[in-house]
Amino acid sequence: MLTFQEENSRKQNRLARRSRQRQMILKQIETFICVYEESSMTRAAARLNIVQPAVSNQLRKLEAELNVVLFDRSPRGIIIAQLVRAEES
Repeated sequence: MLTFQEENSRKQNRLARRSRQRQMILKQIETFICVYEESSMTRAAARLNIVQPAVSNQLRKLEAELNVVLFDRSPRGIIIAQLVRAEES
C-alpha cells in the first residue's frame, strides 16, 4: 500500500508528464504553422530561432502523432500535402 506522500508524488509526476506532452504538441503545431507560412524549413527555423533539423524533427513527430503527411518533401523544397490542401477548401 502506498503512503499519502508516495501517492501524491506519483500524481504530481503524471500531471507534469501530461503538461510536458501538451507543451511539445503545441510547439509542434507552432512549428507547422511557421513552416506553412514561410514555405521553407530553413526560414521557419530562423524565425523560430532553432536549427533546421529541429524543425524537421518536430514536423516528423507531429506527422507520426496525427498519422498523416503534412508536407511533401523534395530536393526543391516542401509543399503542403494534398490531403491538407483539400481540407483547407
